[in-house]
Amino acid sequence: MITCVGRAAATEVYKGQAYGKDNIEIDGGGYNDEFKDNWALFGGVRFDRDTLFYGAELDYSSSSGPYFVNDGDTWRLRGLIGTSLGDVDVFGAVGVGQFDAGMTTIHGSGGADILTYGVGAEYEVADGVRLRGEWLRDEWEHATWDFERTTFRIGILKEF
Repeated sequence: MITCVGRAAATEVYKGQAYGKDNIEIDGGGYNDEFKDNWALFGGVRFDRDTLFYGAELDYSSSSGPYFVNDGDTWRLRGLIGTSLGDVDVFGAVGVGQFDAGMTTIHGSGGADILTYGVGAEYEVADGVRLRGEWLRDEWEHATWDFERTTFRIGILKEF
């Protein structure tokens, strides 16, 4: 006997942009760089399954310096899972990425592989247009230092 529980279909493809503030902390370096501007572009695909949704998202963000007197660029590839709570969708995300501070030190280049995770919420303001609020955390190691960057951002996304 074969039982089919159903299939998930791609219900939307979207793109968006966001603005937020970064805070970066460096353990082992005694450095704390607070409230830098962060701009992001992102896009993804989302699948609905009953009351849950899941998907994948590609994200590029750029933070104004000075992280070591340089700007910082980040690429993230994240998986998302969430649910709808009435008019608001809530989600969690986890993924990997690449951070590049555009610097070279005695310890090597300023790039590093990162672990990224976060939570957020979206509210539909018009047909196919949603506002998003999000808390993100990126973690990586470089030389003997451990980096943690926290970003709070708001954005708008459009289905197409």
